[in-house]
Amino acid sequence: VGEAFGPGFDEVLATRRAEADAFFGAVIPEHIDDEERLVARRAFAGLNWCKQLYRYNVREWLEGDPAGPPAPNARRAREPAGRNTSWTHVALADVISMPDEWEYPWFATWDLAFHTVPLAHVDPAFAKFQLLLMCREWAMHPNGQLPAYEWNFSDVNPPVHPWAALVLVGALPALLSDAALCRAAGCGLPSDVVILLHDDGQSGRLLPAADAIVPDREHLDGFADGMENGLRGKTVQVSVAYDDMIEQRNLHA
Repeated sequence: VGEAFGPGFDEVLATRRAEADAFFGAVIPEHIDDEERLVARRAFAGLNWCKQLYRYNVREWLEGDPAGPPAPNARRAREPAGRNTSWTHVALADVISMPDEWEYPWFATWDLAFHTVPLAHVDPAFAKFQLLLMCREWAMHPNGQLPAYEWNFSDVNPPVHPWAALVLVGALPALLSDAALCRAAGCGLPSDVVILLHDDGQSGRLLPAADAIVPDREHLDGFADGMENGLRGKTVQVSVAYDDMIEQRNLHA
């Protein structure tokens, strides 16, 4: 191989392999056996490989290409008939961790939150960037909702975004002094916002209420009364995660 790429190729390859071994030797605990170490390295490689530039300007997509045929009127129908028509502010042109850069080359906020947990061990700056990106003004809805995934930004997700931020803080205490990450733990939502969950009576888990939106606490009682999905008055307050993050930050200030 060295002959095809020049005399220094084998030396460079050996150096990079040694650097990778040293890097993962520091990342993966020593007690992990060789088989599990190989699985971990392949998993980290897969996450890094699935970083991709994602460009989606909703307004441009709804209006169509000025140089091409006009977009069909059905594309601009109000949701749920139309897709993402209440998200015309979204203008993403960022590198994002995809579920799979080949089969699923689009972001999903729920998946992304889980991606950041292992990513924090190999690329903490990128992991933090991913959490903050979904809270930026060109992604997060003015009402505080995070875009769910490309096919329907308005779908409701469990509050895994603040959970991921808290996990990152636990893994990397140096981030505790980062006020931006503290805000990400609350998804940028005010303290009077709650997410409604219901017990499906089968799995033992709390799932997002099918028609749930993010209501103001003032109207919570009336909203809950109108639900017909077996809601049992159980709520998850996003502000709890935010308050916990602020408390930890103050302790380590």
